[in-house]
Amino acid sequence: MKIQFNSIWLILMVLFAFSVNPAKVSAQTGRRNIYAGVISNKSFTVGAKNPGTGLFCVADNGSNVKNIGFKNMRTFSVAVFPDVAQGLIYCANGNGFFVSKNFCKKWRVTTGWQITEVLELAAVAQNAKIVYIGTAYGLYKSTEYGENFRRLTKRFVAGLAPDIEKPERIYLGEEDGLLISRNGGKSFKSVANFNYAVNAIAQDFQEADRLYLGTEDNGIFISDNRGKSWIQAAGDAAKATIYGIKVDRKNLQRIFAATFEYGVLRSNDRGKTWQSLTNGLKGVAVYDIIIHPDKEKTLFAGTANKGILQSNDNGATWKPFALDGTHVADLVIK
Repeated sequence: MKIQFNSIWLILMVLFAFSVNPAKVSAQTGRRNIYAGVISNKSFTVGAKNPGTGLFCVADNGSNVKNIGFKNMRTFSVAVFPDVAQGLIYCANGNGFFVSKNFCKKWRVTTGWQITEVLELAAVAQNAKIVYIGTAYGLYKSTEYGENFRRLTKRFVAGLAPDIEKPERIYLGEEDGLLISRNGGKSFKSVANFNYAVNAIAQDFQEADRLYLGTEDNGIFISDNRGKSWIQAAGDAAKATIYGIKVDRKNLQRIFAATFEYGVLRSNDRGKTWQSLTNGLKGVAVYDIIIHPDKEKTLFAGTANKGILQSNDNGATWKPFALDGTHVADLVIK
């Protein structure tokens, strides 16, 4: 009886720890956690439990799916940092910007009624207290962990990324082009002769001059000089609507792109050629994609109405993973 009691007690303690602090369980079990921003739910199956919308956390084996942020709130973007007592999480939501400094035990909205429809979120990797948010009404910046935002631009923000080497350099995607700031957002300059809506921005981890842009209806563009000039990709990658681009840190030749109508696009040669991967993604709009940092060939895709899908073969085939029936706009794995 003593052995049985101890085993039950251990299980209960682990479950309790996860409910309070997902990161602790991740460290104890060797698993990663996936954070998903859900903006809508189409799960109308009679008798099925509807997971709702908001911020969710799920272990990378598909277990312990939990709403850890907000119920019935649209979460467009999320960022997780090992900062502020190892528990800093930012969330971009339909009704404002939220901050947690203790792994979602408590949340605080730091924007007022004048800042809503927060669609994009990007914090500076070298200094997480500097955070930019993109809204339907412009770009804002905070230098105090999401407190006291000041407005930088006044137009719809579709894509957003600070430079990985030069944090004062900001890439801003709008509906009719790309803007670049070299002074932390004090001023922006439009990239000449680039008149496409920019939804996604990615940067090579070794050769930081190399940028990848994902556009609306015009596919992927590549620059080798930090945006001075651009070359359009070929094939399906020249005409797709792109919502997300990820560079594989372990193989910089391999690039993935989340698309509206072509599943996931993959390049194995730094963007020279692209392959449309649709096995398990036919008719599915893909809004984000993440690469597992530990498991080789493992990817996760955030989709419209199919939740999170998983691939174990570098995107060749996909299968359901979690949150079926939801529209997942953003994914982060930590």
